[in-house]
This record gives sequence, C-alpha cells and structure tokens, in this order.
Amino acid sequence: MSILETEYKKKRIEKKEKRLKKTKQLENREGQQYSSGMGFDGHNAAQEIPAPPAASKIEKVLLNKDYHQIIFDLETSGRGNDAEILQIAATDGKDEFSIYVKPCHVISPEASAVNKLTYQRGMLFYDGKPITDSVAIDVALKKFIEWLKSRMPCILVAHNCKSFDARFLVQAAEKNGVMDDLAKTISGFTDSFPAFRELLPERRSHSQENLVQDLLCKSYEDHNALADVQTLYQLVNKFLNVKLLQKHSFKVSWVASYQKLLKEKNLLVNTLQPLVREKYISVPMAIKCASLGLGLHHLQVVYQRGKEEVVKQVLMEMFDNKPRVSSNKWVLVQICQYFIDNAN
Repeated sequence: MSILETEYKKKRIEKKEKRLKKTKQLENREGQQYSSGMGFDGHNAAQEIPAPPAASKIEKVLLNKDYHQIIFDLETSGRGNDAEILQIAATDGKDEFSIYVKPCHVISPEASAVNKLTYQRGMLFYDGKPITDSVAIDVALKKFIEWLKSRMPCILVAHNCKSFDARFLVQAAEKNGVMDDLAKTISGFTDSFPAFRELLPERRSHSQENLVQDLLCKSYEDHNALADVQTLYQLVNKFLNVKLLQKHSFKVSWVASYQKLLKEKNLLVNTLQPLVREKYISVPMAIKCASLGLGLHHLQVVYQRGKEEVVKQVLMEMFDNKPRVSSNKWVLVQICQYFIDNAN
C-alpha cells in the first residue's frame, strides 16, 4: 500500500471515529429539551412544516357499451423526466394511427438499443433507415387528438399505462399547450398490465411480449409502437372484460395531479443529496422524506430554531397512526448529526 493510500485510509478512519463519537454524545442527550435562549417554542416551529402531501384519490372511468377502447403506445428517447416521445401509435381495431416525432435532443443509447430509433444530423432513423415524415411533437399531438375526436367517447388502454404511457402523454400535452383539448377528448386511461396480473396471478411474467407468446402463440416486433398496439388489441379484446378494464382505469386529471406530486418530490429529493453523498441517510430514506413533503430547507429551519429535539419532533410526528418519516433512533440521530457536523 502506497503512502498516499495509507494517509487516505487513516483520514477516513479518523473521520468515522469522530462521527461515531458525536453520535454517542447525541444519543446520551436523548430526551433532553433544547432551547435557543430566545423564548423558542419547539411545538410552534414543527407546526410551520407543511403536512405530508395527500395523494389524489384515483377516480375510475365508468365504461359502457358506447365507449371506444383505443389501444395506444409510445416510444420514447429514455425513461427519465426529460425523455421525449419519438412515436405515437394507436388502434381501435378497425383503423390505425402512427406518427414519428422528431426529437429536440439526442436519444439515449439504451433507448436506441430497445426501440431501434436513432437521431443523426437532424434526421430520425428506424433500424438504420431514415424516417422522412417525422414531425414536431406539437404537430404529432394535435394529429393524434384529432384522430381520437372521431372516436369519442373513448378511453386509452396501454400496458404499463399508469407508470409510463399516460405519464409521458400528459406531460407532453401540458408542455405543448394541448392539455385541455386532450382532457376533453378522452375520458381517461386503463392499464392492462395490472389487469392481466389480476386475471392470471399464477404467471411469473406479465410483460406484453411474454403474454403474446404464451396466450396468442406468436411473436412480434416488440418496442415498435404500431406492432405493440396491434398485438395488445388482440390480447385485451380476447382476454379482458369491461369489469377488469374499468377497475384499472383512471382519469386524466389524476395523471396531471400525480405528475405535479412527482415533480415536487424530485425537487425535494435533490435538496437532500448532501445527506446521501455523505452517507448520513440512504437513497430510499431521502425518497421517503421527499415523498412526505420534507426537503433539506425544511429540516434546516427547524434545526436552526430548535436543534435536534425539534428535528426529531418533525420526523416522528404522527400521521395516519404512524411516524411521518421514522421513529428509528439511528435514522433520527444520523439526520441530526448532519446539522451538527455542518454547523459552521
């Protein structure tokens, strides 16, 4: 081991021992009441922290014989929040809709490996062949909505709809100013993935590809949106009834509110990254804090005004008969330790 490696290891050990020492000191003070010396009321400081965000109740779409089930699918440039829609496809069993979208940014290699779409020198390619009729996303959305209008009332059905297709479609509609038009045109969405999982609980896989192979005894060009909707239409209409489709449906308004909730959570998670990087808390704990409406700035406020005791009070505050974040002593100590170590 080199001298530099030895010194580095020594410093890490010293830092760890110092942190453990401070942690023990904090544990020994457990239960003490702290005061700022300025007439501070810890309870009032805790009350300034907003309550955990309430998740919107999922409202089902009431389906009847007049509804048109539209199977749809999206291909995107990735799975992150900044990913773009590259293809929109849909079918009602009689007619089909398919349009390619020219992206504004590069397509991730991971996405290209799956959907065979690449973007080079201002041109979109599928499997190495140029797509000459791709359009901007706002044009694609307007064309899709116009196609849907002649099929009202309608509901959009997709596999993994709740976690993927509905989320990206609503996000794109909001960004391009056609959200109101989309909400007026469709009654909502249905996710066929949980519907098949409920219908066939004994199966190990409920992916569309495996369902097609096992139930329809065929293979297809998966991750091409048009091929996806053609095969999913066969699966849905052969195996799923209206009751199952309605049970796993949700309205456009829920997707919009859930999107807003996710955006706020991601912002709060980002504020907690200093605690994650220095290993005061884990990534799942940071996500849990953010999901319950707490970011670093919230914890800083209560620590500055009430030290460790009020931080613990906020983290342990009871909501729905359980602690807001955690009652685990080690978790509480570690979060407080961050503020002690970074007091100056």
